This record gives sequence, C-alpha cells and structure tokens, in this order.
Amino acid sequence: MENNVVLTTGHVWVKYLKQLNFKNKASTMRNKICPVCNKVLKKNLANHFNLIRDESHKVFYQEQKNDAVKLFLMFNSPTDIEKVESIFMNKKWIYRRMIEILGYSKFLLISREIIKRKRKNYWNSFSKEERKNRMSVVRHAEWGNLTSEQRKNHPWVIAGRKASLESGIRGSRNQRYAFELLKTKLPDYDWVYNYAINQDWQIDIASPDRKIFIEWDGRHHRIPIHGDNYLNNRKNRDLIKNKIVTEQLKGTMIRVADNGRFDKKFVEEKVDSIVELLIEKIGMNLIHL
Repeated sequence: MENNVVLTTGHVWVKYLKQLNFKNKASTMRNKICPVCNKVLKKNLANHFNLIRDESHKVFYQEQKNDAVKLFLMFNSPTDIEKVESIFMNKKWIYRRMIEILGYSKFLLISREIIKRKRKNYWNSFSKEERKNRMSVVRHAEWGNLTSEQRKNHPWVIAGRKASLESGIRGSRNQRYAFELLKTKLPDYDWVYNYAINQDWQIDIASPDRKIFIEWDGRHHRIPIHGDNYLNNRKNRDLIKNKIVTEQLKGTMIRVADNGRFDKKFVEEKVDSIVELLIEKIGMNLIHL
C-alpha cells in the first residue's frame, strides 16, 4: 500500500513539474514583443514575420538578414550574433539564414575560420609558460598509457606526417615568410626558393652567386615523426648536404631549427640574425640558429 502511495505521489509530482515547466515556457513566449508592431507573441519572431506580410514587417525582416550576414562575415558566430542587441532572432534562425544566403560551402568556410580565431584568442590569453603547463597535462593524458604502436597510429602523428610531406613540397609557412623577409631586407642577394644545387639535392632558400644556403629545418629533422629509421636517414642526409655546401661549393650553410607552428615573431628574429651575420660577413661554413 505504501508503495502505491509513493508511486501515485511521485506520478502527481512529475505531472505538476511538467505543467509548471509548460507554464514557464508559455510565460517566456508571451514576453516576446515584435519590435515593429509591438504585438505580444506566443510563437517565435521568425514565424510572426513570415505570417505578417505588410511592408514594414518585410523591411525589418530583410534588415535582420542583412545585419546578421554582415556580422557573420566579420567572423561572429550565430551564438555571438544572437547576443547583439539589434538582432531579435535566435541563433537557430541565424544559422539557417546564413546557409540560405551564403550557401553551405561558404558558411562552413567562415565557421571554421571563426573557430580558428576563437581558439587562437583563447590560447593567446595565456602566457607561454601557462600554455606549456596546460598542454603538458593534455599530452600526458593523451599519450600516457599508449604503446609505441598506438602512438605511431595516433591522429596527431598521422596529421604530423601529412603536414611534413606537404611542407617538403612547398615549404612551411614560416619558411615561406622567411624567404619573403630576406628578399625585402637583402634584395641584392637574388634569393631563390627551393634551389637545386645538383640533380639530387636542393636547398630551401639560397643566394647562389654569394654561396649562401639556408635550410629551414622542421621538427621532422629532430623528432621521429615518421619513425626512428626515417629520422636517422634524415640526419644522414643533412650531414651529406652540409658537406656538399661547405666542401664542394665552398659556401656557407645556415640551418634554422623550426618547431612547426607559424610564429611571425620567431621568423623575424631568425631572419634578423641571418641578416646580421651576412652583413658582418662572418667566415663560417656551418651556422646553426
């Protein structure tokens, strides 16, 4: 009997909560007011503007679309736009209108850039030491219990391999920026990108006439991203290339150790060091920066 009473009481209580929740929702809906006609709405604003077809409502509705698009193109997410005081529509409406007006491909492209910028701003809010501490926790949690085979097939490693292969063809973003800076700071050096020193070897950045050769070494020159065998082979190839430049060509080899991520300040500092060395005409065959 007690169980039946408890069950009945519980059932009534759940029913009461549902009714209360419905009343709260209804109350929230009733508080919505159309900014054009000041009518209190029981449904969402978008439905109201779709149903009311007079000119003033049409104009306002179109202005909402235009304003939302402008904000989105300025890299504000639908959630951000919803919070803007002049926007009366919810993020679900904004999301649908952006796809409708811009097309899904462009919407996706801008959305990715928004996420990228938010991520960048988030990490820039921390000092280098704070970022390092946060990432060490993540790395430990991600790598701590993995076997060597599992690490080899980890998404981070696979992404690193892909980036490394692509970088080998066109060079890293840091490397390309360094090349542009060198052309600006030392235009008389006639810099060449991906210069072939013979049929088998090429240099990342070179001034052939002045016999200045620069290798912009990514992490795969120091870390076994592709495995130990690849790393050992890479180190041997770097030594061979050093000898070709310094002994056969009688030139100067400058090697810059790069950590991978695009870092404008890092590149500018390294290029300044290279420029300073070249202006001073230091007679060294091999320089590591």
